[in-house]
Formats: sequence, C-alpha cells, structure tokens
Amino acid sequence: MLLVLDRPGLSLGYERAALLVYEEGERKRSVPVKSLERVVVGPSLELSAGVLGLLAQHGVSLLVLNH
Repeated sequence: MLLVLDRPGLSLGYERAALLVYEEGERKRSVPVKSLERVVVGPSLELSAGVLGLLAQHGVSLLVLNH
C-alpha cells in the first residue's frame, strides 16, 4: 500500500508496529506498517526519528517531496 501525506497540519507518529497520522494534533488514522510499501510525505509534515527507524526496520521506502 502507498500512504501519501501531503497536506499542511499533518504529523506522523508511531505505536508498536503502526504509523499514527495526526491532523492538527488530533489522531486521525492508524496504519499497520506491515501493510505499507512506500510512504510519501510533503515538506511540512512532522515526524520523529523513531518513525524513520520503524519504516527502515520493515523495509518501507520513504519519499519526501520538498515543494
């Protein structure tokens, strides 16, 4: 599955083996990492180093758009 997060106000966290999508600080969605092949994020998305580690651990590629 491809996950695209390109709107302003979004942030990405994690819990166990799931990515957590937040909008304006409110949790909107949980996505199991095992279902992902690639994550595409926009330039304003906030994420932690832990998210990067989780994606790498599960072989999920990350594409960062810068405009």
